Amino acid sequence: MINVKELWKKRFDETRQEISSYARLMFNDHFMIVILFMLIAGAYLYQQSLDKMSPSFPSSIVIAVILGLVMVITPIYTMLKEPDLVFRWPQSHHMQPYFNRTLLVVSSIQSFIVIVVSFMLLPLYLASELGSKNQFFLLLAVLLAMKIFNVYWTWVWKRVYDVTLHRIELFFRLLIHIVLLYVIIEKNFVQGMMLWGIVAVILTVSYYGMIVKKHSLKWELLIEEQKTGMLRFYKAANQFTDVQKLAMQVRPRRYMTWVLKNVPFQQPYTYLYMYTRAFLRAGDYFGMYIRLTVLAFIIASFTNQFYFLLGILIATVYLIGYQLIPLYRHYDHSMMVQLYPVKEEDKKIAYINFILMLLIIETILYSALVWIFTKSWVDAANILFFASMFSFWFAFKYIKKRID
Repeated sequence: MINVKELWKKRFDETRQEISSYARLMFNDHFMIVILFMLIAGAYLYQQSLDKMSPSFPSSIVIAVILGLVMVITPIYTMLKEPDLVFRWPQSHHMQPYFNRTLLVVSSIQSFIVIVVSFMLLPLYLASELGSKNQFFLLLAVLLAMKIFNVYWTWVWKRVYDVTLHRIELFFRLLIHIVLLYVIIEKNFVQGMMLWGIVAVILTVSYYGMIVKKHSLKWELLIEEQKTGMLRFYKAANQFTDVQKLAMQVRPRRYMTWVLKNVPFQQPYTYLYMYTRAFLRAGDYFGMYIRLTVLAFIIASFTNQFYFLLGILIATVYLIGYQLIPLYRHYDHSMMVQLYPVKEEDKKIAYINFILMLLIIETILYSALVWIFTKSWVDAANILFFASMFSFWFAFKYIKKRID
């Protein structure tokens, strides 16, 4: 008979150590400084938006939608592995303590997320005069209770394998929470709480009778969700370091073929072609570049202050360049590439030039956007100049030092 407590502790320690090891590589000193700057910038823009907020802005609806999503979206990762289907599933009736500990950890993490998101919405809550700070803390207690129930309901549905039913149930549960949260925040707190209590009892009793009593846990589903969750984490970590466990996905992206055709078909440009191809088609490099670019554009659209706009671009350039460092070793495990008659120094030069090209393109696009938004070609030109200087330093100094 298996020792469930020891099994859970072993799996938890393994997962924690793996996540911690990658997290240390992801959140280094330089990256944390950039993240801190982005958080300060976001907080500043948030406050600016609140100061200019129209009295007719539907604050209660926005808060209800955000909190509704936080309540309902509840990923549960059990740390189960594929061999467990053979060695653990036959003894599944002994595994309840294992799952109880898992749900306790999930509830703790999800409660922390609820607290963080709630405090992020606090300035909007107070600025819209939806209630006092004391009422907010009472609302927070209600939200934590809601989250615990949603963890349970999500866990119950792990007994149903039908993806369509999962999506339908999730949609209606989200809709119910948004409506009830709107009533609690905007209309009447007591009546909203009573309605939610009635809904909670109905859902709990009906789910228990229709699902828990008639269906068993679908271990295949739990293992698949565990693999999917870890795959997402590996993809995020792969933006900062080489993750050997990650199977690189290749996307054709035929609409970007014209870029490859513009790279000269000559030996000195071998690695420039290959890095361009890997950037466009392998992993999530191209998606990361687009996401950070769009995010920078969105943040920049809320302000016209020169130093703020320049700081946003510098932070974006750093984040893009830093997350493209693993691209240098993208072909290191390819035997065919190692046979190419190309010097290692040519590889470094091609990689540095490619990174510089991407950063300069980012700088030009952002500067053009600043010109459009601020109507000041002087600010746009200065931002282009200083950001270009930073891009050259980053490519030829910082990147070169990291790959040597």
